[in-house]
Amino acid sequence: MMVDDQTSRSRTTVLHFMAGDFDALADDAEIWLAAALPVNHIDSTDAAVVTKADLLAMMDSINAQGRTRYRITATGVTAEGRRVAVEAEGHIELLSGASYPNKYHLLFEVEGDRIVAMREYSDTRLIERTFGPRSIG
Repeated sequence: MMVDDQTSRSRTTVLHFMAGDFDALADDAEIWLAAALPVNHIDSTDAAVVTKADLLAMMDSINAQGRTRYRITATGVTAEGRRVAVEAEGHIELLSGASYPNKYHLLFEVEGDRIVAMREYSDTRLIERTFGPRSIG
């Protein structure tokens, strides 16, 4: 089966992002999170549409609480055209001694070589149990 060029480009762009290339995420990308950690103007752990800057601030906040850096590893990838679905597992060892392992399903939309939309589904109760409703940021 032949994979078309758009599918291949989309998959490659998302995998670069997953590996830490945050330039792959467009500055004006629409990012929806099932549970947003409270930073900047986000005042709850409810689902939220956030900016790229918000997303990076959340990652910085998590990493500041860790003995290790937070790693998200793709465990499955399905791509078709501009859309890429990723199953992933994340993990960090926190300064408190606790471990934060979460599982994710991410859906990306890609235009050219930039991610223009991202939806992240995760275990929202685990986020609140680990970090509390206002402990990040």
